[in-house]
Amino acid sequence: YLWAFDFFNGLWFMYKTGQLSYNYYKAYAKLDQRFQLEKNLNAWNSRFLKAKVNFDEWEKENEVGRKALAFVRTFWLVEETNWKKAEGKYKQREDGLSKYRIIRYLQKSRIGFATICKAVWKRVTFGLNMNNLFAAFGASSASERWERVYTGLAAFVCFHAIGTLYSTAPGVIGLLAVVAGSLFGL
Repeated sequence: YLWAFDFFNGLWFMYKTGQLSYNYYKAYAKLDQRFQLEKNLNAWNSRFLKAKVNFDEWEKENEVGRKALAFVRTFWLVEETNWKKAEGKYKQREDGLSKYRIIRYLQKSRIGFATICKAVWKRVTFGLNMNNLFAAFGASSASERWERVYTGLAAFVCFHAIGTLYSTAPGVIGLLAVVAGSLFGL
């Protein structure tokens, strides 16, 4: 008795699955007729096929590049395999860094560089609060503060550009000074 019940349940399941599949097919046919899905999909596939053929040709022509790519892939695979053996395959990271060790090296380098930049900025500004510094110069609004910062940066860049020009070609900077003096002196 149970085998007959299971058999008929299996047949009913296959019937309903086929019916659902047929309904999906009709809905897809309507969407394909309206949006040309197959045409677009075939166009994408031909583009990817052309790209794959071009890459295969490049790989045949460029033996050094192929070996370099193989080295990077092998290095990545060995590195991650060693990490998974050491740390456990599915261990969650609590520090918010990537699960890939190479990416973690880059992330930690970025964090270290940011820490160094913050330390240098603190030394340059002597630990002063920049809002107090802007207020001391009379800048009241945020846009005025940034305008003063950009003006200072522009003056800094121009000063060093003029110094570089003077050290490489003093005659050119002298000529520029004479022209600027005659234009603005009038």
